[in-house]
Amino acid sequence: MAEEGKEVDLVADLISRPFSRRTLQEKLDIVKKGRVTPALTSLSQPGGGFVRHFQVTNYERYPWLTGSEVHCKLYCWECLLFALDRHGVWSHTGFGNLTCLTKAAKKHQNTAGHLQSIVLSKTFGESRVELQLNEHARRETELHNEKVKKNREILKRLIDCVLFLGKQELSFRGRDESGGSSNRGNYCELLSVIAESNTDLHYHLSTNEAFSGTSGKIQDDLISAIDEVIRDEIRREVKNAPFVSVMVEETTDASNAAQLALALRYVTRSGVKERFVRFEDVTSGKRADDIADRHGARSCWMKFASGVSLV
Repeated sequence: MAEEGKEVDLVADLISRPFSRRTLQEKLDIVKKGRVTPALTSLSQPGGGFVRHFQVTNYERYPWLTGSEVHCKLYCWECLLFALDRHGVWSHTGFGNLTCLTKAAKKHQNTAGHLQSIVLSKTFGESRVELQLNEHARRETELHNEKVKKNREILKRLIDCVLFLGKQELSFRGRDESGGSSNRGNYCELLSVIAESNTDLHYHLSTNEAFSGTSGKIQDDLISAIDEVIRDEIRREVKNAPFVSVMVEETTDASNAAQLALALRYVTRSGVKERFVRFEDVTSGKRADDIADRHGARSCWMKFASGVSLV
């Protein structure tokens, strides 16, 4: 609750209790009152040997701009009230990077979500409430589907990078994958090249902190997922193949550890195929019985086959 005699921070109040959850009369009062333009004297950002302070003239430059003294952040008034994305920067999180305020503000005011919020703000109260709710739900569904479509396209680009590096037998990681590194590894550098001609991917990599798709764990997860899809396809082909041969050969890796390489050769309608399946460590047992049974070919096959029978 606000202290006695102290004006309530309307923007902070709207964030804690969104506009959509208020009564019709409350909504009408808020819209009639209009946006608030606090001085935000506490909003500043050091850099380059000086401190950048927020200027109230920005309210005249951007008629949709508002702010919160409590959160010390900037928001879009119309999006705060009517945006379908309840977790956006301008509608919920708040913007505080004064260095790129002009660039970010110009980009925001041209987005479809902002323009839709402007229309809803101008027409609020002119039509029946139930019709507005139906339209709101329809637009929310459209925006959600559009967001899902963009996310799928971004995921496709990530998968393309994994497939390319795997096909070319190139390493993924770099010794230093931080943002300031001159060589972040083949995976991150390849994504950066693709992002130069893909605006959605570029925006995703530069703004998404929760899931950018460049971390080591995400790379491992993508590799594992693609590996499982490929293995399922090999299993399907083997089940339908009239003839299958298992090829096993011992090899040694860089650490001098003995490994068993398992490959399958089989016949399909499109011809003869040869697929590498996996490596199996046989360091603990190199006798003929071990290689043929417990540690070797049979164990390697059973781990892969998962129900596929050669008999």
